[in-house]
Amino acid sequence: MTHPSVLSGYWTGWYSYDTRTQNLTVPFSASLDISMDGSLSGTTLEPNTFAPHANTELSAQITGEASSDHVRFTKVYDFQNGVHRTPILYAGAVMDEATRIIGEWELSQNGLRAVGMFELVRVSLKTQAENTETVPELPPSQP
Repeated sequence: MTHPSVLSGYWTGWYSYDTRTQNLTVPFSASLDISMDGSLSGTTLEPNTFAPHANTELSAQITGEASSDHVRFTKVYDFQNGVHRTPILYAGAVMDEATRIIGEWELSQNGLRAVGMFELVRVSLKTQAENTETVPELPPSQP
């Protein structure tokens, strides 16, 4: 069984809104750090599609948990003028030898609920000291 820490690294993908009036898909990237106990932390970055007085890109912090076959995390946007800070819940299945995560997100605020799908595809692995072997030192060369 694969350890969830293999999910640590850089990912890119999209999330979409499930609305009857439009099909809005937003690209985003994520940096995931999964500890040995399965705790997930990281950041996301995406274009600003909803806050007219904020920067052109929105960043967020994520926290949650991961296993070899699923991830669950909460995304909270970093403070910017006009950007909500309501937690957004993500839950996804790990697929294709830990190279894709596909799932759903949900936001509930003031009695309103928004939902949609998301997909992340691995870009690269993070270098983790605890998972790398050290290279043995070579003896000094002799003349």
